[in-house]
Amino acid sequence: KNGSRVEGLIHSSEVSWEKTEELAKEFKPKDKLKVKIIDIDLKEKRLNLSIKRLTEDPFEEQIKNYAIDKKFDLEIEKVTPIGLILSLGDGLEGIVKKEKVPPKFAAETGSTIQVVVSSIDKKRRRIEFVPVLSEKPIGYR
Repeated sequence: KNGSRVEGLIHSSEVSWEKTEELAKEFKPKDKLKVKIIDIDLKEKRLNLSIKRLTEDPFEEQIKNYAIDKKFDLEIEKVTPIGLILSLGDGLEGIVKKEKVPPKFAAETGSTIQVVVSSIDKKRRRIEFVPVLSEKPIGYR
């Protein structure tokens, strides 16, 4: 009222459940959008908005197939400094953290590894795995 303005902000992380690239290609000024108000910032006179929260997170449905301690034979999508990224499909990411990879294990992109679900990281939206070991190496925890 009396000429005061309220700004609306959709953070890039609130656009889609999937990773989004180049928002300028998807949206332009004056586009009409359906959004959900997720926070009211009185200090900044701003509404924090979300597009993705109008729908259920597909991750919740996708992870139903990945129960803790369930075994899988999965392809290594890439070897990174943080660990092995596993190919799960459907935009779903699996990881074997570097410290869980046995020292003598020869990890190569494209090879298959037998793993067990160790945890589900809902914040990072990924499933964490540990390799199935035929024998426990000395000092392995």
